[in-house]
Amino acid sequence: MTIPHFEEGDMRRLSSTFQTLILQPTPLCNLNCAYCYICPSSRRTRRDMPLPVAAALASSVQAQESSSMVDVVWHGGEPLAIRRDHFEELVEVFELLRTEGRIRHFIQTNATLIDDGWCDFFTRYEFRVGVSLDGPDSASANRVDWAGKPVFPRIMRGVQALKKHGIDFSVICVVFPETVNEPDALFDFFEDLGAGSVGFNIEEYEGANDSRQSIDAGTVRHFWRTMFARLANGSDLRVREAGKLLGYLAEVKAGSVQDRRRHRSVSSTTATRGTTAVAEDSTTGPPGTTGTSRGRQSGNEGDPRSQGPPPSEDEDAVTAWPFGSPLEREKVSNTEFRGVDLSSHRWKDITVTRCRFSNARFMGLALAGASLSDVLFENCQFDFAVLDRLKVAGDVAFIGCSFKEAAFSNSDLSRAVFDDCTLSGAEFDSTRMQDADLRASNLSGISGLSSLKGVQVTEAQLADLFQALASELELKVTDIDG
Repeated sequence: MTIPHFEEGDMRRLSSTFQTLILQPTPLCNLNCAYCYICPSSRRTRRDMPLPVAAALASSVQAQESSSMVDVVWHGGEPLAIRRDHFEELVEVFELLRTEGRIRHFIQTNATLIDDGWCDFFTRYEFRVGVSLDGPDSASANRVDWAGKPVFPRIMRGVQALKKHGIDFSVICVVFPETVNEPDALFDFFEDLGAGSVGFNIEEYEGANDSRQSIDAGTVRHFWRTMFARLANGSDLRVREAGKLLGYLAEVKAGSVQDRRRHRSVSSTTATRGTTAVAEDSTTGPPGTTGTSRGRQSGNEGDPRSQGPPPSEDEDAVTAWPFGSPLEREKVSNTEFRGVDLSSHRWKDITVTRCRFSNARFMGLALAGASLSDVLFENCQFDFAVLDRLKVAGDVAFIGCSFKEAAFSNSDLSRAVFDDCTLSGAEFDSTRMQDADLRASNLSGISGLSSLKGVQVTEAQLADLFQALASELELKVTDIDG
């Protein structure tokens, strides 16, 4: 494998760990899209990633010893062109890391090969699926197979298979000269498709794609204006670029953009034979800017272009809360939220699954019913929140969170993990906490100790708990001689 080399100045600006690992299981592709940036000879060559390469990458994740989850993104070529049994062997190399919550899988596919077997595979290993689809049949003329035949029906067959198996998916759409002037036709199609989100990539001219007609800036501006007008008029289409822009503007308003630029996150791209490139996260600047290469790269094999993970990946972490308040009887899933401010929001009967919240504010949140499963909260503030009927239905962890003066009632927090959290002054009423792990948290001043039956604490924490119990029972502690 090619080991990337960094100058001292680069290391000061890059994170010491990577958050995204982009893998190419094979450069082979069953399609011959007119705008593809990879040369045809590479796309017609079967070379499968050897197991030792996957093992070396899994070891690199293990060696990070980071609490942050790494997104493992499989792309191509067409990743599903690899033999399914070999793909399963590659994924199994990461299985211990996945079951430990250290990594999660994403795949970007043209969907033409998706069948029941692949859907079972996605479900078994909890893949987040992204589909490359350029719009309706009339917009898909550039996507053909090696015989020049259109593939739109095959793509839609794969999409229907995903829907049949209940697998959520996102879409990446390449916008080219033939479709950029008809944005409404694209938006109509994607609003009805049922995808979790859509990302629009204006056609890029790089690699083997260097001779097609370019798109002028004025036409591109019209495309984006039309998109934002649709959203402003009530379209429920979730567009990646809109989320990025709104998040960036919120950071500008908060004055936090410069801080992010001083410490960029890192993605690592590895081709079939192990050649590796390291790049800065492309989301650290304004939307539309790209990351800067900081390593060595062999040809086009290590370049993931814009075909990144679906919206729950680091690149597409949501920084502007997409729902209003009050929020009632909604399901939120498969999404990473970063820096959202939900202070004083009201939630009722909400289900949250497979989500990650980092640096979010829930101060004064009024919650009346929520079910959490496979949810991670990192460095979030729940101070003064009122949390009623909160149920932990699956793995839930709070890391570095603050619950000062928060009130829990009629809740079930059994098996929840509170790591390095502050619960000073928190109140628990009729709340079950059997086997909840509080061993690394500050418990001073809490009340409602009867709810803490069965929690895991350390001997050092007992002093705080005894003091809280004495206060709660209004015990008068005096010297026997007094």
